[in-house]
Amino acid sequence: MNEILTLIYNVSLYILATFGSALLIIVTGVLLGRILGKLTSKAIRKANLNGNLRKALGIKTKPQKLAENFVKYSIIGVAVVAALIQIGVAISIMNFILIIFGGVLLISFTLALRDFMPNIFAGLYLIGTKKIKKGDFIKFKDFNGKVTKIDLLDTYIAMDSKNTMMIPNSYLMKNVVIKHSKGRKPQAK
Repeated sequence: MNEILTLIYNVSLYILATFGSALLIIVTGVLLGRILGKLTSKAIRKANLNGNLRKALGIKTKPQKLAENFVKYSIIGVAVVAALIQIGVAISIMNFILIIFGGVLLISFTLALRDFMPNIFAGLYLIGTKKIKKGDFIKFKDFNGKVTKIDLLDTYIAMDSKNTMMIPNSYLMKNVVIKHSKGRKPQAK
């Protein structure tokens, strides 16, 4: 009877130590992820990179929030993996989880870039061939205006109504654009 109680005590201690340390790893990872995420966000904000990164990456969300979430969830992910290893989850299960996670990340990344890459290629084409350039007057669908800027992602057109229209370069390449100079008849491009 003493041996059984000793065995139960030892098993309980092992389970408590194993799962307790795994829980401690996860809690530490969550806290560390939040702290380092906030520090990353503050560093980007103090360096005043928000606007520059947003323009460079061509994104609508704040880069400081993206960086904060990336750092936070990366650290939490590492902590979860370490906790699973601590409780003895088999390496094959860990590999399966990592493959699934990698697949989800790859699909997400691919979907995020599905509009981004065609716009860059179209922007490079427009800039390289100079078929449309800054200062040209164009008619696009029902809009008339002067091209004020062409970057890798968008073409900016100043319209008669004093508004500026941003047209994604890939959309501009797929549709009929009529280019004309002041005083000349429009030509189809």
